[in-house]
Amino acid sequence: LPARDPKSYLERVAYRGGFAYNASYLQLNGHPINEWFVSGGLGLPLGLQSRIDIGLQYGVRGTLSNSLQKDTFLRLSVSLSASEAWFLTIEED
Repeated sequence: LPARDPKSYLERVAYRGGFAYNASYLQLNGHPINEWFVSGGLGLPLGLQSRIDIGLQYGVRGTLSNSLQKDTFLRLSVSLSASEAWFLTIEED
């Protein structure tokens, strides 16, 4: 989040980014089938305790050496997250 105490909508938008590498156990003809990808996303607030999360990943899996296959993939994900205030004590009059 850009600000600890957000005042505007843009200060409440959450940003994400990452990189991953997977050295898998799978081997074909003595060559490992590994993958890597980069990812990024936004968490757009819908209210005080809920947001819609949008993510995008771009990656590569496999190799072209030894007549194997190399895949390039693009993944888009959209999810909704909501939460409740659970452990709040409410003062009674």
